[in-house]
Amino acid sequence: MAAASQLLSLFFLLLLPACDAIYCDEDDCYDLLGVKQDANASDIKKAYYKLSLKHHPDKNPDPESRKLFVKIANAYEILKDESTRAQYDFAIEHPEEVFYNTAQYYRAYYGHKTDPRAVLIGLLLIVSAFQYINQLTRYNQALTWKICWFWRYRVKKLPYTWEDACYLTWISLQIPANAWKNMDESRKEDLVRRHLWEKSNMERYTSGTRKEPKRRR
Repeated sequence: MAAASQLLSLFFLLLLPACDAIYCDEDDCYDLLGVKQDANASDIKKAYYKLSLKHHPDKNPDPESRKLFVKIANAYEILKDESTRAQYDFAIEHPEEVFYNTAQYYRAYYGHKTDPRAVLIGLLLIVSAFQYINQLTRYNQALTWKICWFWRYRVKKLPYTWEDACYLTWISLQIPANAWKNMDESRKEDLVRRHLWEKSNMERYTSGTRKEPKRRR
């Protein structure tokens, strides 16, 4: 389960860009407008109008200038609003808060435009992906365990480890896990040494336990 969670987290981290990059790509919104981070709304507005006039496609046909104009307009859209500006400042100061910053950005820019049905489908896809990764992880672990078991005890004919011998004894006795866990260690050791996972030994043990009540009578 823990491995599945780590895989899923890694999957999302690979998909998500850096926190501040979701706002102005790889640029700094303040640098694009040529203002400092503590600039007031008036200074930001003046800087935007000055730069927009300089790089507007109608006045400057240079393709690079057109791209810069789009970046400047985007930076102004972010910084002119107090709420989105505060979110952007938080993302700059706390880049480690990847999921929180990304959620804040998409909620601000796309929350009111998103169809609730699309959100529901997205959540279902995420849950399905998590379940799939979890099942795949468990399957791989079980398969690895079976291969190791076969190689160790069927091919190399090694003696069972104490843990594996306990597991085989517990399975052979078909008793609840809690009953086995709480069993006296000396009793548990006696049962393990009987090799009850072997059919003949199990039959002998079962026959002996049936005769004991008769002897007491």
